[in-house]
Amino acid sequence: MGAMYWVRLSRRLTGAVRQRELANLEALIDAEENREPARNLFILSCAIPAGIATFGGLSVFAAWVTGNRGLPLLIGSVATAVLAAAAWFIFFRLYRAIPPAQRHLRDLILKFGQGYTSFGNVVSGDMALSEPFATLLDEAAGIYMRHCSAKADDQSEPSSKAMKAIEEAMTKLMEAAVQKEHAVHNRAVTWAQPMLEELRLLDQSLVEHAIAADRVAIADPLANLRGARAELETGKMAAEELDQHLGAR
Repeated sequence: MGAMYWVRLSRRLTGAVRQRELANLEALIDAEENREPARNLFILSCAIPAGIATFGGLSVFAAWVTGNRGLPLLIGSVATAVLAAAAWFIFFRLYRAIPPAQRHLRDLILKFGQGYTSFGNVVSGDMALSEPFATLLDEAAGIYMRHCSAKADDQSEPSSKAMKAIEEAMTKLMEAAVQKEHAVHNRAVTWAQPMLEELRLLDQSLVEHAIAADRVAIADPLANLRGARAELETGKMAAEELDQHLGAR
């Protein structure tokens, strides 16, 4: 269970939580906490091969000291090298599969989440964010979650560009959010407000685009059904006309 779970539970049961609820921002913190941090993958890409190499090297050395020579020693050395290289390749590829910009944003969200769920912010009322910036950031987080939280593999090029633009905007906002001084947050509102307005417009355009795409997807089967029905009715009418013609003769 993430830190936000206990914050929400305390807010509902005891009322001791002084941090007001920012639903979208808290959902974003939850989503990132449930993912494997990118830096962990990098650490694993170093630690696991090092562990394999150390254990395998000591085993080979122990075998050499006890008098083993030749093919068994060679096989052990090669197996150690292959396993260490394979472990490094797998975890480093997983780390590199996350784009650098996305890794940076995820790190910022995790860093912000640690301060947001701290005792000082939740109970003591230290306020991790100034009030105007908190409201703005919460709305931006909702837009980000709506469009960038789970990406589809078949995104069109315009949609990919839109997702990248939203990620860049969210990164800029989170860079200000992780600062502890409220003066920084208040200054950020000046440039963040126009950014939020553009995010709203882009959000509306993306929603309208998705609705239009759904209509097109529905229209194709509907048109096929109507075409099939029209074809059957046309065939039925032709058969009736033929019967009438034959009956008249």
